[in-house]
Amino acid sequence: MAYNLDVKNNYPTLWLLSDDRAGTFSQSLALAKALKHNYQIIDINYNFFSKLPNFILQINPIHFNKNAINQLIKKTVNNNQQPQIIISAGRKSSLIAIFLKKKFKTTKLIHIMQPEINYNKFDFIILPNHDQPRYNTNNIIFSIGSLNQINEELILKNKEKFKNFFEKINKKIIVLLVGGNSKKNFYDDQSIIELCQKTSEFVKQLDGHLIILNSRRTPENINDLIKKHINCYHDFFELSKVKDNNPYLASIGFGNYFIATGDSVSMISECCSTGKNVFIFDKNNISSKKHRLFHQELYRNNYALPLEKIFEKIADHTSQSFANIIQQFPQKKLDETNRIAQIISDKFKNL
Repeated sequence: MAYNLDVKNNYPTLWLLSDDRAGTFSQSLALAKALKHNYQIIDINYNFFSKLPNFILQINPIHFNKNAINQLIKKTVNNNQQPQIIISAGRKSSLIAIFLKKKFKTTKLIHIMQPEINYNKFDFIILPNHDQPRYNTNNIIFSIGSLNQINEELILKNKEKFKNFFEKINKKIIVLLVGGNSKKNFYDDQSIIELCQKTSEFVKQLDGHLIILNSRRTPENINDLIKKHINCYHDFFELSKVKDNNPYLASIGFGNYFIATGDSVSMISECCSTGKNVFIFDKNNISSKKHRLFHQELYRNNYALPLEKIFEKIADHTSQSFANIIQQFPQKKLDETNRIAQIISDKFKNL
């Protein structure tokens, strides 16, 4: 369990349920920081029963260690330090939030993403617009994409850490972010070859320098294809090699333009939070239907563009430079975390 005790009170007023899904917890942490409450991170370990669907587990939540949670509850109650807010994210943690609510009657529950149980058990459900709600309730806050922690302080901290590398690059920096396979999307070789060709041309047209970053989901054969087919000045930071010395956030800060594969809602959302030009590459089975709904929302609201759009414009306006064409597509800055935090703060004014 971890604590943050530098805001408002001298004990944690907000609990974050943290489990094995780093992406979902990252959204919870982003919201907690935006709410400016002291927060305590509650680490949750699941057992093999967690694979059961929630409609079974809600009858008897046996998918986590109740002894550890009950000890925490007892200590909290005895010290009169009940949390004012609990934030959970993802299917599994939603039932633990409900379990805690039974002990802390006045605690407010905020859940991020589908809880897979009745929405009315929570004070707020935060859902991305591309994810259809399962229930028609008035406690849903819709978001564009996923919540994230991108802010000036975080970016400056990471830029400082990697400045010796990036400040040697005297060119425009283009950042390529590559996701990977999942249950609903798949990377085929030809799509990756096309991504490499378009990205290389993009970088050459701007006389730029390419920074490539992959993810935990990126298959090794895709890494190999990228190395083989990228044809421009570049550095490839493979996650399996850089590990904890990952320049991802520094790249977000130093990058001038971003190209992201369409399967990663979180990476795209973070890039759009910079207010810089973001281009999405999508082909064949790289993205699911939900991903494409997300893309279309970004395109409609001028947060991003399809990568192919730039090349279409070049074909139509051969007399204009690549840089001039890009400047015709100014992007807006996406800031869903602070917007949603303000809605919640307005609702819970006494907390």
